[in-house]
Amino acid sequence: MKARCCRRRDALRGCLSGHDSFGSGTLTEQETLRLAKLERDAVNGNVVILSDIWLDNEEAMGKLERVLDAFENEDFVPCLFVFMGNFCSHPCNLGFHSSNLRCAGRSLAS
Repeated sequence: MKARCCRRRDALRGCLSGHDSFGSGTLTEQETLRLAKLERDAVNGNVVILSDIWLDNEEAMGKLERVLDAFENEDFVPCLFVFMGNFCSHPCNLGFHSSNLRCAGRSLAS
């Protein structure tokens, strides 16, 4: 199921004109037109967001591998995968060794 925006882009643009949400400055009209064209041309602009993947948990890594393997059989690959949240099943406090997280990151890369 695809999420639907409650307002069209052009209507929102009128409401938010000149609003600088990210502190990067407002866009010129030429930049806005260029971005609009890029948005129209992005037909496979799908994003996959995954949260709270515990890289130090074998069961979680196995399920993540199954999810990622499923995309190998698809006609398209999402343009972006976002991993967010906690990456460890244990809290990262003074007793935590960052080498554990680095090792878990290597297992994700392989």
